Amino acid sequence: MNVTTQGRRAIEYHYPDEHTVIRCILPPEDERDRHPDESLLKTTYRYNAAGELTEVILPGDETLTFSRDEAGREVLRHSNRGFACEQGWNAAGQPVSQRAGFFPAEATWGGLVPSLVREYRYDSAGNVSGVTSREDYGRETRREYRLDRNGQVTAVTASGTGLGYGEGDESYGYDSCGYLKAQSAGRHRISEETERYAGGHRLKQAGNTQYDYDAAGRMVSRTKHRDGYRPETERFRWDSRDQLTGYCSAQGELWEYRHDASGRRTEKRCDRKKIRFTYLWDGDSIAEIREYRDDKLYSVRHLVFNSFELISQQFSRVRQPHPSVAPQWVTRTNHAVSDLTGRPLMLFNSEGKTVWRPGQTSLWGLALSLPADTGYPDPRGELDPEADPGLLYAGQWQDAESGLCYNRFRYYEPETGMYLVSDPLGLLGGEQTYRYVPNPCGWVDPLGLAASSKISSLMDYIGDGRRVSGHTGFLDGVRLSRSQINNIAKEMEKLGIKVIRKADKYLPPNARAAFDYGLRNIYLRKNATLYEVYHEVIHAKQFAKIGREAYEALGRLSREEHVLNEILKSKNLFNEAEIAHAIKYVEGLREKFMMGLIN
Repeated sequence: MNVTTQGRRAIEYHYPDEHTVIRCILPPEDERDRHPDESLLKTTYRYNAAGELTEVILPGDETLTFSRDEAGREVLRHSNRGFACEQGWNAAGQPVSQRAGFFPAEATWGGLVPSLVREYRYDSAGNVSGVTSREDYGRETRREYRLDRNGQVTAVTASGTGLGYGEGDESYGYDSCGYLKAQSAGRHRISEETERYAGGHRLKQAGNTQYDYDAAGRMVSRTKHRDGYRPETERFRWDSRDQLTGYCSAQGELWEYRHDASGRRTEKRCDRKKIRFTYLWDGDSIAEIREYRDDKLYSVRHLVFNSFELISQQFSRVRQPHPSVAPQWVTRTNHAVSDLTGRPLMLFNSEGKTVWRPGQTSLWGLALSLPADTGYPDPRGELDPEADPGLLYAGQWQDAESGLCYNRFRYYEPETGMYLVSDPLGLLGGEQTYRYVPNPCGWVDPLGLAASSKISSLMDYIGDGRRVSGHTGFLDGVRLSRSQINNIAKEMEKLGIKVIRKADKYLPPNARAAFDYGLRNIYLRKNATLYEVYHEVIHAKQFAKIGREAYEALGRLSREEHVLNEILKSKNLFNEAEIAHAIKYVEGLREKFMMGLIN
């Protein structure tokens, strides 16, 4: 069992076998007496031999099962209570269709039909060129994307049921550096062609909004000018680690933000409103959000992710349907279906009925008012606003108070497609250090560090677009033969290091290699690559050469810099993605070292 502690909270991880992980979340110790009905949140994850998710058992024993094709791509996701989601893929490994959520037969014309059907089209360069979405009683929307030679979207043309002429159309212009200089969305003129950038790629003005920065390049104020009105200024406060610690609205409403030692936001609060949110993290994804009103627990949102894709959520709140009935915790389980960028398209209940969908947004995520009533019946009934998970794109948590999105290491402004601070990775994150991504149709940046253009699955996220866990993880590369591993094992044995093969039970589900210097063991899955094994062998050789005491004294950054140097000396053995990953991993550690998070 492993235990991760975060302040007063803890998550326990149990590993009953090599393909199963059980995550247990306990309520805060000081709240267990006040909320005796609140129970342990136990979620079971099962994986196949390749480390791919095959089953999730949620608290309450609802089960989600994942079926995959021979290439490991998800083709069907369904619950044991009725919800289902089918996905289709083309020969290039790109998703081309989604069908999700089923209505009862009496609500349709002639039987079961999915409440969401979505189709994706691509151009010859692999960019998304069009999306067709059909929802509820045949309501259909088609969007076509026009791109420039840099792969940036210059126009979105929308048509379909319920849209007036030009209602969903959008247009965008870019400067020579790839930053937005003009944008409009249908009837919603977002800004005229007045975007202006200062040195260091800082946005100084967009339309009638002016931005100011401190000496460290962090946005400290945002002022909106309107004819006949006083300027409205919002202010931002930062700490020495470039973490947002305070936001003050134009009306003087103050919000405070707190972070843990890893830089993850753990709390936000507004004393004027007497409201507070706390966040419990599972790695780089939020596992639980607790909302307090008037210092009393109001709700608990339990979140289940597969990498950065939301799979399911359980929303619990104390309810009292009648004064004669004692208050009790009521939990609603919903399943999410997301688009290529990780944005939830719809949430469904256990039986497959739609309970929530997001409002209309621009290409870059700016919320737009919805069109007038189309006159079409809505079989979903009144959508539950409490079901809103609060996600925009992958890894982005919407803050209603500011209109910003918390994006792990940075904050994103959908109105301009920009971050409020420069990329912590520097130029390794891209030449445009304040920009979100080049094309939000097919790029994601779940951590606010480095954009990825791989959209076949959000499990495939890292700077090079492939799945990575820890410091090696899953990368496409050269596989080692049995004889090669035998030779490595013999070499390590001479150094007093044991190589344990088929060591699935010792490794996280999405990692293929690790070195445990405490036990002097190298653990390998059977399909480990040369890059993954080489990484751990370098660690083991250094450990054997200088001894445990000196090895520990070096610190994590120095040990990984040594590995990087050895990899670069033999870079002809590895592909570009592996070299890029090795460099980016160490750059990330250097950033953490500068913030005092690691030794």
